[in-house]
Amino acid sequence: MTRNHLGLPVEPLRNVTAEDRAVLARDGAVVIRGVLPEAWIDPLRDAVEDLLANPDYLERGQTEDSARAMGGPMINGFMGWLHNDVFAALATHSPASEIAKQLLPGQSVQYFYDQLFVKRPGVDFGTPWHRDRNYYSIDGKDFVSIWVPFDPVLADETSVTYIKGSHLHEDVLDRSGRVLPGGHSPSGLFGDLDANPQGVETVSWNIDIGDVVVHDLNTVHMGGLGRTNSAIRRAVALRYLGDDITYNESLPGIPSLPELLEIYRARWPDLEVRDGGKFDTRAFPSVR
Repeated sequence: MTRNHLGLPVEPLRNVTAEDRAVLARDGAVVIRGVLPEAWIDPLRDAVEDLLANPDYLERGQTEDSARAMGGPMINGFMGWLHNDVFAALATHSPASEIAKQLLPGQSVQYFYDQLFVKRPGVDFGTPWHRDRNYYSIDGKDFVSIWVPFDPVLADETSVTYIKGSHLHEDVLDRSGRVLPGGHSPSGLFGDLDANPQGVETVSWNIDIGDVVVHDLNTVHMGGLGRTNSAIRRAVALRYLGDDITYNESLPGIPSLPELLEIYRARWPDLEVRDGGKFDTRAFPSVR
């Protein structure tokens, strides 16, 4: 088994199957079970503690105090790969990056960024219904998000929930949850789905350590509340870009690309990403 510079295994315990691909294409999300070797888990948990103790990291995401004000405590941080060697290895030399290469067509795959989610026991704050495309300044379709949990997750408490097939509709909803032309919702607001779910088929899973969840750029999803969960939940979402992804400066992003570039220019002063162009491989590393 190939190992990276930290001595951690690079290959997944199994490859993506034809069935995995078919479910992702049909539903917009798939759980791929038993792919992350156990050797990764303790280093990743230690990496989370390292990041949460790093003020330079937390100021780019959501601090624990501000999360409490929203009903937390939940912590939401970005770009851990810049601050922690284990996260950097997970991004580009790991089973996750190998899965991204297996799923994305074409010649190139680049790492976009990571987003850390930490929910303390008893958290009663969930992520509203949304789709990732509304938050990225990009054009194109060759994109996957790989959600890697470091703790077991229950479908009826803290798991991510997806609207099956929602990725097949070009325009579904804006950031406030309003349905856009071409979209559909029984209530007219995706924010009302919990109260009025008729006509929409959702999916979530019990997820064990070693499993990952992959979803499409356009799949509508939400984070579970986890009110009855007595354990911490830690997970990271890793985003990867394929051949056809380019920068669209007219689209706002969270985090915004100009903000990201300012952070990256501390390392690469001449870094530029032009409208309609590809992403610089120094700040958005090539994994294929």
